[in-house]
Amino acid sequence: MKKTIITTIVLLLIVSCGGTKKEQNIDNVLASNDVKQLKNLRKQIESEKENLSAKIEKINTKILELEPNTNQPLISVQKLSAHGFKHYFEVQGNVKTKKNVLIYPETPGQLVSIFVKVGSRVRK
Repeated sequence: MKKTIITTIVLLLIVSCGGTKKEQNIDNVLASNDVKQLKNLRKQIESEKENLSAKIEKINTKILELEPNTNQPLISVQKLSAHGFKHYFEVQGNVKTKKNVLIYPETPGQLVSIFVKVGSRVRK
């Protein structure tokens, strides 16, 4: 009886003191600034991603096979054609001044286009 207890204790000590495989934690690899480790970790994660994507695709195809009558949205299509797009607006307002000033436009008419940009110098 003593021998079995002693052997189990010794075995437990040996097993518990055994080396463990060091997992590559993302934070540890980023902190190490080692390019090889970063590339290896990226390859591992990309392969896991591809495996998971393949599994998800298999699951989705099986769901579609088993449930063909899903509620799919109705889609309508229209042909588009190019045509003119013009908008006009009128502005009316009052301007208050400190002195009595009358301002009239030099020529009456519509403003068709503006040839200057914001911040450009304009002179007469």
